[in-house]
Amino acid sequence: VEVRKLAVSMDSNENMMIIFDFGRFAPGTEVTISDIEVREVTPIQARLETWFTPQGWGGGLDPQGVLSNGVVTLTIPEGIGGDEWMGQTKIHTNFEIDPTATYYYSVTIESTESGVITLKNTSESDPSGVEFFYDGGVEITGGTPLVYVREEMTMASDETLLLIFDFGRMPVGTQITIKDFVIREK
Repeated sequence: VEVRKLAVSMDSNENMMIIFDFGRFAPGTEVTISDIEVREVTPIQARLETWFTPQGWGGGLDPQGVLSNGVVTLTIPEGIGGDEWMGQTKIHTNFEIDPTATYYYSVTIESTESGVITLKNTSESDPSGVEFFYDGGVEITGGTPLVYVREEMTMASDETLLLIFDFGRMPVGTQITIKDFVIREK
């Protein structure tokens, strides 16, 4: 058994202990644990905005989105259109970007169902722009946390960061959690 690329997110004020329980493995099983990365979760003060729509792009669907203590939860509503940008979740942050800096970014997304999502980070003043990144084909597996990482990002303007997630292609009833944001200068 090999455990690779383990990412642990924590508040900077916490002590940390990582525990692995191998009690269910057969005697003689060899276990390798490598590449453990400890990441300090970025405290983001933010405002949540959602726009979910049926096929006609008229909007009006409510995913019951909640942002509490840096964690977003929502449920894909009945009638979702099934295409990209039909399930927009925007997190308006207070994180100021320095255009001369390079940043590391990661976020954990949990989903009860499998599907394809879109992630995009841009500036508050130009949400249709792609100043940090756009990734329109991120596959997520139900029941398995996705730790999405961008090792190096730069943005051309000194603006406030806008985090955009699109769940328009996810199945109806899917429960989504977005958490453990890490944004730091490299």
